Amino acid sequence: QQQQEQPLPVNIECYGDHRIAMSFGVLGCSWPGLCITDRACVDKTYPQFWDDLQRVFGVTCQPGAASFTNEESKRFLSQGMEGCSLVVIGMRGAGKSTMALAAAQQLGYRLIELDELLEQACAADGGIKGLVERRGWGEFRARELAVFRRVLAEHPLHSILSCGGGIVEGEQCRQLLQRCPHPVVYINRDIADIEAYLQADSSRPAFQEPLRTVYERRQPWFEACSQYEFHIGAGNPDLEETKARFVQLARFLVREQQATDWVISRDTFFLSLTFPDLLEADTLQLVREVSAGVHALELRVDLLASMDPLFIRQQLTALRQACPELPIIYTVRSEGQGGCFAGSPDEYWELMQLGRRLGCELLDLEATCGSERERRAYVQACGPARVISSTHLLRRWRGPTELAQLYRQCALGGAAHVVKLVFTAQTAGDCVALQHEVSQLPGVTQPVIALLMGPHGRLSRVLNTHLTPVTHPLLPKAAAPGQLSVADILRFRQQLGLHDPLRFYIFGTPLQRSPSPFLHSLAFTLLELPYQYTAHEADQPDAILPLLQDPLFGGASVTMPLKQTIMPHLHVLSPAARAIGAVNTIVRDQRQLRGDNTDWIGLYTPLRHLLGSRACRCALVLGAGGTARAALYALQKLGFFQILVFNRTLATAQALAQQPQFSATATAVAALDNLPSLDAIISTLPPTADLALPDDLFASKPVVFDVCYLPRTTPILAQASRLECPIVEGINMFIQQALQQQRIWTQRTAPAEVAETTLLAFARVAQQNPVASFPRSLKELQALDEASAVGGDSQVVLQSQQQHDQEQQQQQQ
Repeated sequence: QQQQEQPLPVNIECYGDHRIAMSFGVLGCSWPGLCITDRACVDKTYPQFWDDLQRVFGVTCQPGAASFTNEESKRFLSQGMEGCSLVVIGMRGAGKSTMALAAAQQLGYRLIELDELLEQACAADGGIKGLVERRGWGEFRARELAVFRRVLAEHPLHSILSCGGGIVEGEQCRQLLQRCPHPVVYINRDIADIEAYLQADSSRPAFQEPLRTVYERRQPWFEACSQYEFHIGAGNPDLEETKARFVQLARFLVREQQATDWVISRDTFFLSLTFPDLLEADTLQLVREVSAGVHALELRVDLLASMDPLFIRQQLTALRQACPELPIIYTVRSEGQGGCFAGSPDEYWELMQLGRRLGCELLDLEATCGSERERRAYVQACGPARVISSTHLLRRWRGPTELAQLYRQCALGGAAHVVKLVFTAQTAGDCVALQHEVSQLPGVTQPVIALLMGPHGRLSRVLNTHLTPVTHPLLPKAAAPGQLSVADILRFRQQLGLHDPLRFYIFGTPLQRSPSPFLHSLAFTLLELPYQYTAHEADQPDAILPLLQDPLFGGASVTMPLKQTIMPHLHVLSPAARAIGAVNTIVRDQRQLRGDNTDWIGLYTPLRHLLGSRACRCALVLGAGGTARAALYALQKLGFFQILVFNRTLATAQALAQQPQFSATATAVAALDNLPSLDAIISTLPPTADLALPDDLFASKPVVFDVCYLPRTTPILAQASRLECPIVEGINMFIQQALQQQRIWTQRTAPAEVAETTLLAFARVAQQNPVASFPRSLKELQALDEASAVGGDSQVVLQSQQQHDQEQQQQQQ
């Protein structure tokens, strides 16, 4: 029974029999951790089996996993799949329990405090303190080992294991940690802060020696027993920010949040930071300003004022605080590759291991360092991180043969996630020649960054399609000769006609009052993209199929009544679209049409911000339609383990709650009285719904979200405000889902403040004149808004547009 609750990850050997693969494939929909070693054995009898499995059951089949021996695969399978457990170690008073609790609440994981289990195991001896006093530390360590071994075996999935500070004192416990199949994170807090905290704690046995002596002895063990490290700066007073950073790291390590997958896609940029010290006055604020429009930040460790490990930890922590939403690329560029690092190979590897330990999402690994075996081992140890295998030559490449050789050297037989090839241009024509020869490379399986340094190589940065490094005029200097800004590259691409004039639409009916055409057209303009966005009224898929087949079709928003009927006409569906059972976004991905759903993002993002570190226990969803499905999906992603669904027609609520993808957490309720304490309420009811909620539903001050954005203040939100509950207006959902659509279509983020002010102005205009259609221009919106009682916000949008036009004119001059 225990194993059924927490199944261990296992390999399934198919022996070429499609029946085995298909049977265990179905079982894998509810039993996590199955690795089908021969996925191709279904090709003759049922070649689309894996696609259908994902479509019908709403699961994700991860392709490419191979068979491993038990000793090799335990760590890989557990650390490499979503849902693996996390082990937290560190000194007493470092914050392990606080951080573990925050992560468990946000992930919806089980929190297991090893010390609490030890207290139970030592109850007959008066608890831990009594056991130590009566039988000594040796007996305590023996019991600690037994409890730890049992916990590791019983909780391989969906658990946060918080260990006592002395777990590393025992040799056998250290061996267990070093062989642990789960990510082990060391909470590294300044010893002075630990001392200050423990002075007020008398509940635990006193140390038999000075605290600093214990700290100095244990610290090497903590480092040796952990794969990752979470640094808490000295005197850090912001507990909520620290917990948010740890939750972000935890999401990354358990594969719930894989931000790097879209970062390494087409038309993305990363900013190469060249500040010697991010902690200098006003530097972090400057970083926030210059990071607009990029998808990742590169920390050039070799350009820092110091390469001391503590200094690097402080810099990374500061960067996380400044831009928590952006992945970090960790780079140590050697002198031979055009950088400033002049240390030994051993020192280089130490610095690269530090970047991996600190949880950087992307790591730049020089292809000339060490042997291929060493580089492969490093990639394998990087867990969820992505490795950019790079080579930088301060000369021109010598032709296709050398280029192919350098590609193979960087690719590591497919182990590297991105290949970066950088040379020095002699003429501007080299830029076109490089792109052509890269396109002719045989057997390319990874994204390739192909660049030329120097003034003649600037065109290569315009032509590059993946993860283009950029600079900014406000940086101290460019990280490489010839680097351009995002604005420069986008302007050149537009002037050279490198962006096709793609056409985007909103499909559905009625669309007269939809703000989408105005909002997305404005976003394309601000992003300097030559795209069109128009409304196309339709109530049947057949009416839009010719538009989908247009070579210039780029994507579309989809609203009712097409969200479900359009799905059979798409080639690929995202996991979210499959689980929710509806599509509100279409994007052309090369020759395929991919359906996605961003409605859940519109719910998830504001809720996650307001919930903070609050426990995600129980939520109530009002309604059982399409948006309610997105709400259930968002609440599951937030970690809620009990979701109540209420609808006036109980059978409809039951049908939704019993869907396979929701049944583990959702329950239909027939009435709204005698419900458990709520942490969130989401109303997906139409504005005409006449539903009175009892005041006692708001007793626990839940976050209340009404997806209706007209009118802005619905009866439910008015009631929640009166009862002093935090609220989220429906307009926030529209903004966030629209911004996510822009990311899907363009791999870039449109200015959120412009979207917000635009829709706020629209909401006021619509409230004053309920039959009005959405204005067609900024000036028309401004005129209508000024005529309303409040007015003014549209002027901000107009000024933003005018400022953009002026800046563009200045850049052209």
